[in-house]
Amino acid sequence: MNHSQSPPAELEELTIAELRRAVAQGDPELTPPEALTRLADGEEVGRPHEQQQTMWKAYVEARRQCLAAVAEEAMVEVDRKQQRTGRGWPTREARFEARRDAGLEAEERFELEEPLLPFEDWVEAGAPERYRAEGPVARAEGLLWRFGSVGADGPCPR
Repeated sequence: MNHSQSPPAELEELTIAELRRAVAQGDPELTPPEALTRLADGEEVGRPHEQQQTMWKAYVEARRQCLAAVAEEAMVEVDRKQQRTGRGWPTREARFEARRDAGLEAEERFELEEPLLPFEDWVEAGAPERYRAEGPVARAEGLLWRFGSVGADGPCPR
């Protein structure tokens, strides 16, 4: 470029950060405007994916909280049942074991009814806030995912 000429208007408006990102594209054959276009296209493609990732993380966190609440409610219900009998717990260990067993049972039911979907399956299911496995086949698939007995195509051939 002849130093007496000024750069095109688009280049004058570029910030150093934008220029660095364009250069970082790594393709030495691209002109700065082409690199900026590729960068903008990549951002447009990546933005929806980032939004889905954020929503999936919210789904995972909400599910985790719900699982904890379900287990806690089951343990509280064991205490309520014991109180309705009019007798106290025979020992602390008996109470601990009964509460633990009720919580574990509730967690198992929850895992069957609302299995944690891997990201790709969650997207395929329509990105639900809560996913409930409907029917025995969906529950079996959830179990297979949970215990890692699935192939690359999922728990069952589709």
